[in-house]
Amino acid sequence: MASSGSVFTEYLRVLGVPHTNAYSTRRYRAYPRHMALTAMYDLLREYKAAPEIADVKPSAEALAGVKVPFVAQTADGCRIVTEVSPKFVSVIGPHDAKAVIMPVGKFVDEWSGKAISASPTSDSGETNFKSHRFKELSRGIEKWLLVVCVVFLVAVFAVSGHTFGDWSTCAVFVLNAVGIYVCYLLILKDAHVDSRAADSVCGVIQSHGCSTVLSHDASVFLGLFPWCQIGITYFSVSFVAMLVYPPCLPYLAVASACCLPYTVWSVCYQKFRIHAWCTLCLCVQTIFWLEFLVYLAGGHFHGVFPLRFDLVVLLACYLAVLLAVNRIIPRIFGAEMSDADTLAASSQTSVKDMDDKSGLRRPSADDTAGIHVTLS
Repeated sequence: MASSGSVFTEYLRVLGVPHTNAYSTRRYRAYPRHMALTAMYDLLREYKAAPEIADVKPSAEALAGVKVPFVAQTADGCRIVTEVSPKFVSVIGPHDAKAVIMPVGKFVDEWSGKAISASPTSDSGETNFKSHRFKELSRGIEKWLLVVCVVFLVAVFAVSGHTFGDWSTCAVFVLNAVGIYVCYLLILKDAHVDSRAADSVCGVIQSHGCSTVLSHDASVFLGLFPWCQIGITYFSVSFVAMLVYPPCLPYLAVASACCLPYTVWSVCYQKFRIHAWCTLCLCVQTIFWLEFLVYLAGGHFHGVFPLRFDLVVLLACYLAVLLAVNRIIPRIFGAEMSDADTLAASSQTSVKDMDDKSGLRRPSADDTAGIHVTLS
């Protein structure tokens, strides 16, 4: 789907309803997945877009009778139908950057018969839109400023510490940066945070492989430390250590070698015990092996002996960062879930109040029975 981030915000964009991606996506995803249709109805009501629900027997005639654009429940999740003709349907799917054309017959075969449409007016829009828009722009500026500052500091440390003195250190530096990003995606998956980047990578080998592996008990070391947290700790500490203290490279090489037995265990466990493949996990394990080979080819294992106090400092850094990550990450995502629950409760209460005042009926359990919409 386009940059909106959810089927709800993409539908608002198609309708031309003023909204901000971050706030509207958070509101939509605050609802449980099995209440996706109710979420769409509630929020469109709140945004004064006059939603209508259709529940018909799938057919070309029924499809032509639904007001476009509308959101349809299909076997592939929610799809936004932007145009219907006698032979073709224009739809935006969960992974489509723009509308695609498909035959009416094929679409009807995948359609459940349930759909929701809206009739926005000039009064339609997100509550406190201007305030939310200002915050969204401010956060975007903050993000880019952070990126610029980080790149500047990395360049300064790299030049002053001669980190990029040869090809091998450059390669390891890049591999550590990639490892940080991949482990970040793993953390998002482990915390059940929606991420199109993580979903697209995970779907390369097995559509639900990452979720299956991460939900297994073996994904948590000693029952305390998820392997994704250990991974981001390893790559981040190694990344910073290369910048601020290049003489520790021999011990970073030893640390990379110590990771190799884990990669063998992980691959065997996924294949023979879990019978599922986590693509992101395999990416991390590939990075471990690439780092080891680069360290070996670059001659960085020379200078390990005699052992120096640097090794103790490096081990202490790994442990301290791991303990900090283990405490911080659950609080971050725990706070987000708490905010989401509050938003959902607030939304459902406000819409109920509107129903009581207007006399309009919102969808009941019978209306939405059997609906299981996959959020994009």
